[in-house]
Amino acid sequence: MMVDDPRKLYRREHHDTEREAAEAIFPYLNRIQVRVLTCARTFPLPGFTHRDLQERMGDETHSTMRTRVSELVDKGYIIKTRAIRQYPPSRRNHIVWQAIPEGEKPVRSDPEPAQGDFWK
Repeated sequence: MMVDDPRKLYRREHHDTEREAAEAIFPYLNRIQVRVLTCARTFPLPGFTHRDLQERMGDETHSTMRTRVSELVDKGYIIKTRAIRQYPPSRRNHIVWQAIPEGEKPVRSDPEPAQGDFWK
């Protein structure tokens, strides 16, 4: 979906930073991607997990945010860190993601080949 007006990428009732972010990266990201990226940039280092993002944004479904994070990773605006986080009582590991700071160029990384990948 290509939007021809950056004003459609943010909500009028929200902060100037959301508007500025939408205009800065227009037309490369859609409205939900801008909201996720803007929220992701508010987390201090080492970064955030999908659970952190869900708790902070709240109004989007978990699968929608996971999809937007994946799209932003593909575009180089969010990177996967080597860190993991656990939330007791669960022992499940959650990947920690980090947003590229505003004003920096996106970082595109080649995906790591899977073990036993014969088509390297």
